[in-house]
Amino acid sequence: MTDHVRRAVVVVLTALALLVAPQIAHAAFLGTASQSMTVSTATLTEPGNVGLTNQCSGNFLGRGVTVTVSGSSGNDFTGVEFAYALYRGSSATPVDSETSTSRSATLSVPAQLFAGGSFRVTIQPRLRSWTGPTFTRTITC
Repeated sequence: MTDHVRRAVVVVLTALALLVAPQIAHAAFLGTASQSMTVSTATLTEPGNVGLTNQCSGNFLGRGVTVTVSGSSGNDFTGVEFAYALYRGSSATPVDSETSTSRSATLSVPAQLFAGGSFRVTIQPRLRSWTGPTFTRTITC
């Protein structure tokens, strides 16, 4: 008779487990939680409305220039930097450069003997590892 009682207890406990287990699992999934996150994109554009003045120096034996950038529009994102560069002629290496969060900069190329009077100024917006289109203006002195 002990064997019958043990079997009956096992059957009753199994039935109770099958009835209670789904209720426990169901109770675990009743609560809901939501996270709030704002996502946006940044599109870097070529600087617009660039205020640019230049002052040429030197003489017919060699020319130099000082370029002042007084502002630009576009790229109004937190953390945007502007890479300013001034080149002599068609050189790929800038003579003067500066990277700043400011929309203004002053760059200079000193007069150099027998150097031409063609210069190129560029402004490129940067946001972390991304770069935008480059503004380019050629100056002839």
